[in-house]
Amino acid sequence: MKVSDAVADFISKIGTSKVFGVSGGASLHLLDSVRRHPNLRLICVHHEQTVAMAADAYSRLTNRVGVGIVTSGPGATNLITGIAGAFFDSVPCIFITGQVSTMRMKGELGVRQIGFQETPIVEIARPITKLAITINNPHEVLTTLHRAWNIAISGRPGPVLIDIPDNIQRMELVATEQTFEIYNTNSIDDLNTSETSDHFLKLLRSSKKPIIVCGSGIRISKNFDSVVQKIAESKIPVALTWGAKDLFSSENEMVLGTFGTHGVRIVNTALNTCDLMISIGSRLDLKATGSPLTSFAPNAKKIMFDIDLNEIMKFKKLGMKIDLPICLDISSTYFDFLMDILSKFEFQIDDWKFELQTLKNSTAEEPRNFKGFGVNPYKFIDRLSELVSSESNIVVDTGCAVAWTMQGWLVKTGQRIIHDFNNTAMGWSIPATLASVLSQKERKTICIVGDGSIMMALSDLSTISSSGSSTIIFLMNNSGYSMIRQTQDQWFGGDYFASSESDLHFTDFAFLAKANNFDYYRIENEIEISSTLVEALKADSNVFCEVIIQPDARVVPIVKFGNPNHQMEPEL
Repeated sequence: MKVSDAVADFISKIGTSKVFGVSGGASLHLLDSVRRHPNLRLICVHHEQTVAMAADAYSRLTNRVGVGIVTSGPGATNLITGIAGAFFDSVPCIFITGQVSTMRMKGELGVRQIGFQETPIVEIARPITKLAITINNPHEVLTTLHRAWNIAISGRPGPVLIDIPDNIQRMELVATEQTFEIYNTNSIDDLNTSETSDHFLKLLRSSKKPIIVCGSGIRISKNFDSVVQKIAESKIPVALTWGAKDLFSSENEMVLGTFGTHGVRIVNTALNTCDLMISIGSRLDLKATGSPLTSFAPNAKKIMFDIDLNEIMKFKKLGMKIDLPICLDISSTYFDFLMDILSKFEFQIDDWKFELQTLKNSTAEEPRNFKGFGVNPYKFIDRLSELVSSESNIVVDTGCAVAWTMQGWLVKTGQRIIHDFNNTAMGWSIPATLASVLSQKERKTICIVGDGSIMMALSDLSTISSSGSSTIIFLMNNSGYSMIRQTQDQWFGGDYFASSESDLHFTDFAFLAKANNFDYYRIENEIEISSTLVEALKADSNVFCEVIIQPDARVVPIVKFGNPNHQMEPEL
């Protein structure tokens, strides 16, 4: 069996059906084997960054391992931003790079390069992968693939990179029956379960104002449905990270909304007041906690569930006390036992719920009356979320687009909202949209992207339009980088350098849409929002809808960097 054929067969056997790739001299044998495999579909795109980001989104949406294949040199290095996004968001992917033939590799010669487009991608990618390795022996291919796959999906998931020289791809090996055993890397042998359970119950009993913080670790756990159900049964108020935005319907009265530096004011206020904070599947990064760390839930005892011990232990050095740190896989039996305790515990928190409801009713309306020609983004997001069906994937890009969406979107049961939450790369939504329309054709794909972000991903609009499935791209055109302009308001007195149309140059988006076979719509004022959205959402074709956003529209409220979360700007 040819090595590249064995690689393709392995990809099929782990349940992946779509492989994203860009051709190149050192990847042709791999791509040829994938395209000839009866159970695989090769998706050819125009940029290796699209390969990485699309594989990432494919994994998020299907719960299967995303796979991307590119060539050596610039092909491999173009993967880096997408690999980083998958690493920081704990998304299991396998990236396979072609490499120059072994006889053309520099080895220990001390030179920079021997073979054409030879690049040390393994060394470059190692800090942002769970495993990065070069295969120099054809008989190591299957064992290495099996090991890499297990590493990608076990423990805290993440991407792996396998570098295969061109001559190794062309060699033959003896085909063997492959077994797919998943290694158990989530032992809790060191956890004193009796002492932990007692402490957990003691903290529950002493609480009058509890809040559960939900992170994206819940979404990627193997018992996702069970965890969500037991959190809902606890009737405890819930605060969401961006990665957990779609865990619950917005109609659930216990769901307060998203929190953090770009969160909702009343949620940050509630966390500032609570006496018990139970974090599940969130690493509690600085965007979530604000600064200084001691200002986050300052009156609360803190329980933290996380699979990564380093994420828990970091707080000892950073100055925030975790009263009950519990390092385990939240799909474990012991976690399920603790969730049973939580879901059945009879909290006496009617006064707390009344306090939160009073806070919600008494909080003044956020000052979001922006000026100038165009659409208020919050009114647009509000109406769009009302109209989008429950069986939809909402793919969001970075900048103000994601902040407005996370603050304003009203989630329906069944909707998925995805974004590269911790890397927030401009242009991520276009590759992710491609992955969505190819992997889940039965669902509507809604892409929300800013004018700055889309300029970084123009290469694969044509790939989306030719995919055979319809999608809708909503371009929120705010004439540049509105999030950067908001930072410049705070630190540079409104001097908008490198963030507005005086320095940035954009394409004609109407011509761009038509050139890529999208039906073009345009919304210039709020009167047009409802009628245009209704027409665009019922279309069977690919739709590109440009929404002209008021130029002074900002994320409201927001926390200025360095301030605690409960001190949001502007003050009410």
